[in-house]
Amino acid sequence: MDTAYQGQAGADRPTPQVRLRALDVVADVSLLSLESLDALCEALGRRLLEDFPAFGQDTELEGEMERAIHANLWHVFERVMPTGAVEALAAPPDALRFAASVLHRGIDTSELIQAYRVGQNMAWSWWMERLAASLIGESAVLIDALQVSSQRMFAYVDAAIDEQVRLWEEERRRWLGRAVALRADAVRRVLRGEALGAEEVTEALDYQVDRSLLAAILWEEAAPVGEVGMSRLEAVADAMALALGATRALLVPAGASSLWAWFATERHSSPADLLARAASRHLQEGQGVALGLAGNGLEGFRASHRQALRARRLAELAQAPVGVIRFDEVDTLCMFGQDPELIADFMRRKLGGLAADDPKTERLRESALVWLRQGSNSSRAATLLHTHKNTVRDRVQRAEEVLGHPLDEDRLGLELALTLAERLGLRMLDG
Repeated sequence: MDTAYQGQAGADRPTPQVRLRALDVVADVSLLSLESLDALCEALGRRLLEDFPAFGQDTELEGEMERAIHANLWHVFERVMPTGAVEALAAPPDALRFAASVLHRGIDTSELIQAYRVGQNMAWSWWMERLAASLIGESAVLIDALQVSSQRMFAYVDAAIDEQVRLWEEERRRWLGRAVALRADAVRRVLRGEALGAEEVTEALDYQVDRSLLAAILWEEAAPVGEVGMSRLEAVADAMALALGATRALLVPAGASSLWAWFATERHSSPADLLARAASRHLQEGQGVALGLAGNGLEGFRASHRQALRARRLAELAQAPVGVIRFDEVDTLCMFGQDPELIADFMRRKLGGLAADDPKTERLRESALVWLRQGSNSSRAATLLHTHKNTVRDRVQRAEEVLGHPLDEDRLGLELALTLAERLGLRMLDG
């Protein structure tokens, strides 16, 4: 029996047999439709980016949108439609994270409400086709199945929107008081490149920008939406600022579990080293920090943030806990960072048999990379690898046998592919 929606009345109420048949079909077709749901997710993602381009303002936000679409649609067709249970009306965490990010990025929250209606219409059309195809010749059951499933789908969308509105109200109380709202707006204006003077920005941010600044992005995977997750990131940022001898950093929320930060660095010759060490000591499981390069003034403010975003994107591609990722260590790799398929294809072609995921081949990759970086000098490579130079020579020879050609035949390409494997791992080659 449908536990969430009862009390329908009228002379044309379906017979108990029709209702039971309709409920069974809705449940069966819902679960069968999961096999083709990814295509709907992709189509909806493209449609939302066309209708609401602000959702694609950077790869991080676009990725959150895609995860929210996937989470919502799977939740609807895996739990809401088959069961109609009241407890299934709660929105999944990925949907709430995207809702918080929309608010913190300064996007009109009404756009997300409209996006839910667009998604509802696309999902409903997609669903009706599948339901009708399963009930050819059973018009009475089809009518009742459509009625049941429309009640369930529309009730979920209404409940999810209500839940997000409550989240926005809570986030506004917690983060977006007048001073914080003005600060976040000023940061977004600076990042858009608007013509603002350093004094005007300093006043709006309550933070001096006419000096050397280094940007960072802090995030936590699968963090709880709300105060607990964000407070943990703030604690890491505070520890990083303390390492530089600063009383505070400039912090701006960028999502439910993501912070943008800027640190004053003019008193230090190697600020990234200090920030990386402090972050490494205080990061908890599932947390990450991406660091840009120190830069001066407003242009340095923007450039360092762009660099941190690129490093963050590279960390996403790694699909593994990364801790601290520094742009100055991965700037070359970031040139590949927008196309995972390009990276995977490049690594497969250049590594060949060295792409095998086992400890023995991993040692060959490590030795080959160090040997190449040391200008083919086995003695220097052995020192860095803490082994004998003859061991290095033996591993280089075995690596060449696996590849089928000398390591220095395509020195630049091979070194880059080995560096990608070192930084990103081999997981993306599984696709």
